[in-house]
Amino acid sequence: MKKPILLASLLLLSCRLIAGVIKGKVTDEHGQPLPYATIYLEGTTIGVTSNSKGDYELTVQPGLYKVVCQYIGFKQNSFNISVTGNEVIEHSFTLEDQSLEMKEIAVKAS
Repeated sequence: MKKPILLASLLLLSCRLIAGVIKGKVTDEHGQPLPYATIYLEGTTIGVTSNSKGDYELTVQPGLYKVVCQYIGFKQNSFNISVTGNEVIEHSFTLEDQSLEMKEIAVKAS
């Protein structure tokens, strides 16, 4: 009984040891941090939100990924990355304001 538990623990630990870390900061065009922005790996269910200072840290397994950052009221930003193993990759996002305008409408009483 102890051997399967020990084996499972070692496997989980070894997977964690070969994982890479992507970390950075999310800011607007003026350098102000964007708290609680969403950062995720496109096509997966892996993602995090930035903290109140705009900092984020995402642990990933080796592979090729498209990292996406989004925040309400700002244009989405992304970059491609190759994670080869136990490494720390720093990438900060600067998001641009996204202004949306409605077309002209006419209201008529009838």
